[in-house]
Amino acid sequence: MSEDVENFDNPLPVRSPSGETVTVSAMSRPILFAPHNDDETLFASFLCLRHRPVVVVCYRSKVQEANGITADERQAETSCAVAHLGVPAWHQWPWHDSELNADGIEGNMWGMLDPMSDDKPLVFAPAWHAKGHPQHNLVADLADMVFGKEHVIHYTTYLLGGPRHVAKEVIFDPAWIAPKLSALACYRSQTERGPNRMWLDFGLREYVT
Repeated sequence: MSEDVENFDNPLPVRSPSGETVTVSAMSRPILFAPHNDDETLFASFLCLRHRPVVVVCYRSKVQEANGITADERQAETSCAVAHLGVPAWHQWPWHDSELNADGIEGNMWGMLDPMSDDKPLVFAPAWHAKGHPQHNLVADLADMVFGKEHVIHYTTYLLGGPRHVAKEVIFDPAWIAPKLSALACYRSQTERGPNRMWLDFGLREYVT
């Protein structure tokens, strides 16, 4: 996968589910920002299946190394998951989830815009919440600032120490349940060695604010 993420003047380099590295203009289709590997599947599978966005995972896994779960393992799981969700391409940004790294994420978001055009893509990002995960909230704030609130749809994730952040339910086609289950099954590191209790609490429903 291309790691040339500092070159903000170029179209976003991404990897297709088939493994081929391609270049996709951010203007050509919607963008879905997932703070971490699995957020796109847990909380936005139905949005992916409906809109076919380019998925951007903002943070590279570091914290879960204590459980023997590596960043490469989680990235492989994301490649497996997005293939089930019909995502045409996805990209892993390099900043570790052990820090906020706001400057790097903001810079890359600005780099996805065409400086010669006022057009902006449809963007999906986590919903901000006072009890939300700090990195989810940061991605929410940056997406609003860079792309404009009128272009951003916020999907809910979870509240720290609490339940799901429930809002307006995403209407889904029943045929999407099987692909979501298949995508969830890709994340075996999480169900077998990660925070599996949280996964059991989430259910399949998805919400936007």
